[in-house]
Amino acid sequence: MTQQELARRIGISQNYLSTIERGNVQIGAEILLKMSREFGKSMEWLLTGED
Repeated sequence: MTQQELARRIGISQNYLSTIERGNVQIGAEILLKMSREFGKSMEWLLTGED
């Protein structure tokens, strides 16, 4: 999946996603929640990789 596709699916700009990936800003709870809902994973899994 490209950055552009992921950004579209969670409702943010590709530029902002790139900024997050570079570590220039921290990912917020709202974006984590959007990712959790989009991909059916818990927020805990997104943060730790564990259920």
